[in-house]
Amino acid sequence: MEKLAALMKQKKGFDDLKNKLSSVYPQIEARLSNIHGNGLGKNPEKDAMDLSSVKDLKADLIGQDRKLKDLLQSGEKLVKGLSDLNMKPKAEEVKASMAEMKEKHENLQSEIGEKEEELSSAVSQQQNIRNRLDGLLKWMSETENMIENRPLISLDKDKLGQQLKEQRLLSGEIETNKILLERISRETGQNTSDDDAEGAILELNER
Repeated sequence: MEKLAALMKQKKGFDDLKNKLSSVYPQIEARLSNIHGNGLGKNPEKDAMDLSSVKDLKADLIGQDRKLKDLLQSGEKLVKGLSDLNMKPKAEEVKASMAEMKEKHENLQSEIGEKEEELSSAVSQQQNIRNRLDGLLKWMSETENMIENRPLISLDKDKLGQQLKEQRLLSGEIETNKILLERISRETGQNTSDDDAEGAILELNER
């Protein structure tokens, strides 16, 4: 009777842990399913918010590691106790519950990891594009200032030659940055703000 009473106590502890995990895992699954990740790279703010949400889910799942470990340890003892009392069907039920909880945990780990990797890559790419655009804007500002303050065309042959050389270098820079802007536009798939920047670059080239 003492063995049976101890076994019943173990079973209650196992069931409590199982119920807690069975309550938490579906909540994490539901929250993860709401993070669609469709159109990655099209909306930087949404991607950053989704990445933050995924990291929160990852932390929540890590918070269940201890419960899962306790459940598996408790389950192993329970299976042994049930088997010793020749209650094999009950022991198999406990084994199945242990495998189910472990599988759910591992599947969520995998899904969250994949989603985090996708979003991290998208956010990193967006930051890279933002940095390149910022560099272009800085170059445009400096170039516009240089053009506005450049000296008048010199009648001196040597000075004129130097001015023409500088103009050719500037034209080369403008063409290179125009190509860079077109590449960024293709990467983002958004043309509205890029069209404005490209128009500004073309205007510089005409001066």
